[in-house]
Amino acid sequence: MSGIFDNTTEHQRRIIQHPADLNSILEVRAGPGSGKTSTLAKRIAYLVEHLGYKPDEILVLSMSNRAVKTLRERLRILQDGDLGEKISISTFHSFCGSLIDQYGLKYSSVYKRQMLMDDLSWRSFSKIFSGKTMSLNGKKIKGMLTAHSLESLLSDIRSGKLTVEQAAKVYKVNKEYIEELTEYLIQNGMIRYDDLLYYALNLMQDSQSSASNGKNPLISQLHNYKVIIVDEFQDIYPKLFDIITSIANYPTVDGNDTSIKHISVAGDPNQSIYDFLGTNPKIWDNLRSTFPNATFNVLKLDESFRNTPEILNSVYSIIDQSPSGVIKTDVKSLKQNGPLPTVYSCASAHKEYSFIAQEISRLILESGGVLKYSDFSVLMRTNKEIESFSNHVSKFHDLKVNKLSVALPWVTSRIHLMLDLLAVINGGLGSDFGLLCILSHVDTKAGNSVRLSKLFNLNQEYRDCRFSDKSSNSLESLISIGSLSRSQKISPEDSVFASKLESIYKSAKNHETLFSIYKVVSIIRKQRSVLLSEPSQEHPKNILCSLLYIMENSGLLEYLNYTDFTHNSGKLARNSSDVDMSSFLYDNIKSFYTSLCYSYECFQENKQEANKEDHFLEYFLRNYNDEVPLFEFDKVNIATIHAAKGMEFPVVFIVGLSEMMQPKSSWDPILLQDNARSNDFRLFYVAATRAKYLLYLGTSPYAMEHSKKLGNSFSRRKLAFSSLLSNNSILLENMCRDLKRPFPSNQAIASGSDVSRRLKFRNTSLLSQERYLHQNTPYRFYNLVRKCISKRLVSI
Repeated sequence: MSGIFDNTTEHQRRIIQHPADLNSILEVRAGPGSGKTSTLAKRIAYLVEHLGYKPDEILVLSMSNRAVKTLRERLRILQDGDLGEKISISTFHSFCGSLIDQYGLKYSSVYKRQMLMDDLSWRSFSKIFSGKTMSLNGKKIKGMLTAHSLESLLSDIRSGKLTVEQAAKVYKVNKEYIEELTEYLIQNGMIRYDDLLYYALNLMQDSQSSASNGKNPLISQLHNYKVIIVDEFQDIYPKLFDIITSIANYPTVDGNDTSIKHISVAGDPNQSIYDFLGTNPKIWDNLRSTFPNATFNVLKLDESFRNTPEILNSVYSIIDQSPSGVIKTDVKSLKQNGPLPTVYSCASAHKEYSFIAQEISRLILESGGVLKYSDFSVLMRTNKEIESFSNHVSKFHDLKVNKLSVALPWVTSRIHLMLDLLAVINGGLGSDFGLLCILSHVDTKAGNSVRLSKLFNLNQEYRDCRFSDKSSNSLESLISIGSLSRSQKISPEDSVFASKLESIYKSAKNHETLFSIYKVVSIIRKQRSVLLSEPSQEHPKNILCSLLYIMENSGLLEYLNYTDFTHNSGKLARNSSDVDMSSFLYDNIKSFYTSLCYSYECFQENKQEANKEDHFLEYFLRNYNDEVPLFEFDKVNIATIHAAKGMEFPVVFIVGLSEMMQPKSSWDPILLQDNARSNDFRLFYVAATRAKYLLYLGTSPYAMEHSKKLGNSFSRRKLAFSSLLSNNSILLENMCRDLKRPFPSNQAIASGSDVSRRLKFRNTSLLSQERYLHQNTPYRFYNLVRKCISKRLVSI
């Protein structure tokens, strides 16, 4: 077992050893790269080993799966055991979902098991149920609701902010339509992320009321907690703060009526960048106003193990002149000196993209192969910029990219169709909606929205008539009856519905569509009988084979192979000729399969927990988003600044220009003005502090010339690795030691520099040649046909 105090600073030791008494709150203000996660892990271990807390008395909440996994891993290393598994460590939404699943039905039938809808499913739901042609039990919508406005409408009603009548007026829709829509979501157990928080808050309140009335005991899990630790506290928005407050105020074993559980919060106010969710650096002040009788202590982690002094100096040279929304606090670097960050300007966004691609190639070559493509991260402000950059460097520079995002890549692509298929195969919650989404891709002829609306309403009628369980997969049953009526005699009641189904597709041109619908459902049923016949059949490889078989034999393959779309936004793209769609499709299928394998491993490793679900499919459908993003050595990482938060890279490029703003840079306001938005300063702060050794900042030619903030903290000259050997090799030595790679020979650097010079004036960086010359950066050619993709075929 590693010592808790090994390799710790004095500031870290104070936090690790700080008491965790009831009615006390510890605020940890942690700068970038200051060892916050490691310190929290050691504090947890210290509470158990030295202060006598039991693992089930500690709750740890964080914002991301990445942070949860890292914290568990740190605890595993510290304890050489399973402390990380014994202690409840989870994201807020995962914790709330688990609380509802485990305890909800003990207090009310309202808390039945429900299915969480991801963003793409919600957009599909909005598209199907918010169009002008859609009606619910004869109630038609007036006007149009976007996915965002529909979610806002339902959230306003659920939170009590608006009544149904008020919401109908504000959003200009029928009151009856809202009621039908809400009822449909409830019946089918379909909820959104904030609904989890809403239900969890109500459950905590209901359980206390039930306990006070003597009906049911308190929720034992919450009752036992004495310590709450919250990571990334700066990202907490109001609804999450309510969760923290409710848990802290929940009655505690050995506590009195006024006791609150101990709270330790850790984060960096300057990294509060989710203002669109309602986050605000002032959330720290809310603790004091919410818990006025608690004892507060503030401790700082202001020593960085990540950033060089030059990187931190450049950051503070800009944010020190920022408005009041940014805290003026210096973090001291514990690393040796490195080169100044590089500032550059380009005439257009595409020229900047090319500069970055060529500079990445140059650095790899001139470092003698020490740097690999996965050591680089290119950060941008929007997903649209991500797509533009990816398309450009793929087409003109043969540069492969790894898109880091909050959601897994395949979840926001057309591969999501596979998730809909699995929902139908699994049956139960969400299966009817999943089938509805699938059928929207089967029926693509004119008038399909009207037919889908009629099919939906017929299914509502059929379900009310034939099913007592309103959450059953009645749509599949309805379609099967229609198919069966063509070959054999069915009951008079079923015959009525079969006839109504046929009438929806009565025109001759739609007969083929109805046959396709029958075929899809028939194939799904056959594959279900195979996959769910026994647990061993639910292996990721078998699942993928079944999905590909369904798509190949149902016409759904055409939907996947359709290339005229922008994958992340879901919107049609008029010019997609510069996108390698087969490669994109391959990457997303690969990502989906990786998610299957990751979930399967978790399912097998944690049988006791996983067996709450009868089948692996059930487990996967509820946990597929828990996977942590992977880094691939031959790909450059690209991400929005929001998605890169919490990560670190040896080399970071902060893109300045976008096609929408050029020739101005998105960083011009903070470089040229003192009164720019505080959130812009915080975005820059987060982006720049991802860099461990080399930082590049893109800006406009005007800001490059006139900004006084750049001063002496940035260099306008590119780093030449070849000069390091003649002067000093500290940077390379530090990089090699940190990355655990051998120091390059003089010959490797010299030959790399020579290749770089010869490629300097070419239009492409010829990355395949560069990788060939340097064995440390091998090039892996993708054999799409052998794997799973060809231009018109998907198979394995």
